[in-house]
Amino acid sequence: MIDTVILSIPFEQFQIVDYDKFSPSARGLFEPPYYILGAHGHFKCFLNPSKHDNEYKPRLTLSKRIRQGGFSIALKIELSLPKLIFGNNFDEMNPSDFQTVIQMLHYQLATMGIILTYDTLVNATVTGIHYGKNIVLENKSTCALVINAIHKLKVSKRWDLGDTDFRNDGQAVRFHTNHCELTFYDKVKDLEHARISENRAIESDNAIQLDLFNQLKPQAQIMRMECRLNNRRHIKNTLQECNIPVNNLTFKELFSVTTAKSVLLHFWEKFIRPSLNIVITASQSPQAIFTQLRSCGLKESDTIKCCGALGYIKEHGIRSLHQVLSPSGRTYKHLSNCLKAVDLTGNYLYNIFKQIETELAEFKAVKLADYPELQKETR
Repeated sequence: MIDTVILSIPFEQFQIVDYDKFSPSARGLFEPPYYILGAHGHFKCFLNPSKHDNEYKPRLTLSKRIRQGGFSIALKIELSLPKLIFGNNFDEMNPSDFQTVIQMLHYQLATMGIILTYDTLVNATVTGIHYGKNIVLENKSTCALVINAIHKLKVSKRWDLGDTDFRNDGQAVRFHTNHCELTFYDKVKDLEHARISENRAIESDNAIQLDLFNQLKPQAQIMRMECRLNNRRHIKNTLQECNIPVNNLTFKELFSVTTAKSVLLHFWEKFIRPSLNIVITASQSPQAIFTQLRSCGLKESDTIKCCGALGYIKEHGIRSLHQVLSPSGRTYKHLSNCLKAVDLTGNYLYNIFKQIETELAEFKAVKLADYPELQKETR
């Protein structure tokens, strides 16, 4: 479902009780002496929640920009919806939660000195949205195993592959462009890093849900898939690619389980599925690979070539293989064709990915209360 959403509201639709709550004070946006707009023709004031707040609050940004014929002022509201209503984003929302979201957001904005109507929030323009799904892995599967496999997939070079030193051991992998990001990460490990430093975690605003770490067993394996669409044009283009009718990109319209499911499955089909059989085959022992390929009728010479390519992929991934191959060669295409006949039904890693695909297709809301086996015993 939706995790983070960024809403934009024009200044005609809200009131500010206290300009000085913002940093710097928002007074200079509305009253003389006015702030001098920067080199890019805009000025921003911020109101971010304190880490010591007992309740989750959104991040607020007031922006004044030069527009044709004058100026415009808008309020940007950024928040995690599950953290707002549940205090964490392990528990996932249902469509029936929308009214609760509106009521709680309206209340929290009022405590921050922002006065507006329910209808303004319902019909607010969405300028960024993160659709996500938590997957509780079964049969002693590990997030590291899945994420390391995803790390080796064939993904277009237009998508940068992002990981840092503490993420390379299978805690997270991130594919991103300037306006979109596809991320897979170990939720329990991410909470563990957030306890040390917020800057080391994938997620932001973790202070409100750090107690979740104390509730979960260390061996709990919860993988999160998240697609982050970071501007209106990319949201619209993605929805069109998913064959979802696009009217107005309003909060009410995009708060949809059907849309969230379609977007995540779209990126799964686009990035994960096409080369998954190659990476899974490469994960096996050389002897197992050789036996499988020969049983499929592959010539001995072709089998040896495929075993060599798969051995490279096992260590370095498909993207790296492409970098060392001749641009005009057909090695990868030949490899892909040779592996089409390989039956992976009984493969352990294959079955893990089938479980993930099944849960994405069913798209049932995950609730911590439904997984007592993941929770520490309370005395």
